[in-house]
Amino acid sequence: MNDLVRLDHVFEEKKFTRKSAAASVGAALLLVGLGWGAGAKIDAMRGPSPEQLAAQAAAKSAEKVAQAEKSHQRAIADLRAHVDGLKSKLDAEAEKVRGSEAAVAALQKSLAEEKVQSQALHARLEKLQAAAQPAKQPEPPTPPARPVDRTPTATIAPHAKVVAAKPPAAPAPKRYGAYILRDVNDGLAIIEGAYGEQEVGPGDVLRGGVRVKGLEKRGGAWVVMTDRGYIAPEGAWD
Repeated sequence: MNDLVRLDHVFEEKKFTRKSAAASVGAALLLVGLGWGAGAKIDAMRGPSPEQLAAQAAAKSAEKVAQAEKSHQRAIADLRAHVDGLKSKLDAEAEKVRGSEAAVAALQKSLAEEKVQSQALHARLEKLQAAAQPAKQPEPPTPPARPVDRTPTATIAPHAKVVAAKPPAAPAPKRYGAYILRDVNDGLAIIEGAYGEQEVGPGDVLRGGVRVKGLEKRGGAWVVMTDRGYIAPEGAWD
């Protein structure tokens, strides 16, 4: 009986001890919580710590760097697009220049070929004119001058006549058929040949070295006198 009473007392003491311990632990936790909250309030009142400020500055710097990198990438992309556009324009202009150079080269080649053909045609025409032109008559020899006899002679009879020797008549000029006389006006003549019409006057040189001497009227019609013959109107007398 006494043992049971002692055991009850022991249990009661242990319960009280446990309650006291629990109360002590709870009080300690309450104090710790109050202390942490008070510390947090104090830290909030004091402002961010140097570590927090450094972290915030690093974050802002990283954000600025990222934004600058994006801006840099956009600028590079825009510049690349602009360069590509300029390259396309330059390629187009270069293609136009190459086309123009090819056209000029083709034109120069065509002009050179036409020049060669024109020279060949001119040479052929000169040959035809030379073949069609009558042979130039040789000029008659000039008779030698008779020496004057200065020896005194007797008086000439009243009825005697002195007859001077007449030089032989010059050959009649031939017609120069390479040209046709179209009109005469104010001392100038318009003639037409293989190269079209042209206006000529005394002293002018025609193709082939033919020199114009002047204008004359023969048989009531005007003719152009040259060193190779006369140029007459179409259908005129020969």
